[in-house]
Parts: sequence; C-alpha cells; structure tokens
Amino acid sequence: MRGALEKRVFEVKISSKGQMVIPKALREEYNLMAGSRVKIIATRDGLVIKSGFERPWIGLRGMMREDWKGKSLDKLIEGARKNAPAFRNHLAKLLKSVG
Repeated sequence: MRGALEKRVFEVKISSKGQMVIPKALREEYNLMAGSRVKIIATRDGLVIKSGFERPWIGLRGMMREDWKGKSLDKLIEGARKNAPAFRNHLAKLLKSVG
C-alpha cells in the first residue's frame, strides 16, 4: 500500500511532553520500532513525517551481491535481527562511503 497515491489521514494527540503515538498500522507498514528515527519536515502546508530509511538504499544496490551470494533471505534477516546494532553500524559506514 505504500506505493499507492491515496491519502490516509490519522489523528493523534500530542501529550504534555510534546509526544505523539504513531498509529500501529503505520508503525507496522513502515517498520517503525522503538528507537526508530523519523524526520519531521515543516512545509507551508503543515508538517510531514518521513521514516528515517527513505531511499538511502538506492546507492547500495548490488554492493553486497558477493557477500550474500548463496545465502537465503530468511537467514540474512534473522542474522540482521540478532546483530541489529552491529548491522546498523555497518550500514551507516556503507552509506557514508556512498554519499
């Protein structure tokens, strides 16, 4: 559904600390978990919230082809989840080298 051009509106309440809860459906759709980072962009029309991982992967396409050759996607995902902090650091270094 992310690619669809339909507009969906969700109403949230701001707490006394300035916090808001992103609706569960959106957290799941955009894979947002505790500690995930988002960008809030102020525009003339209002605020836009974008997930932190918006298209940085384009420059990485094909870079891990040899490292991941012959490995199942399920195993790669499982390994990423187990080693998430180290995996994030590795990706951050790759992104810096690309950009």
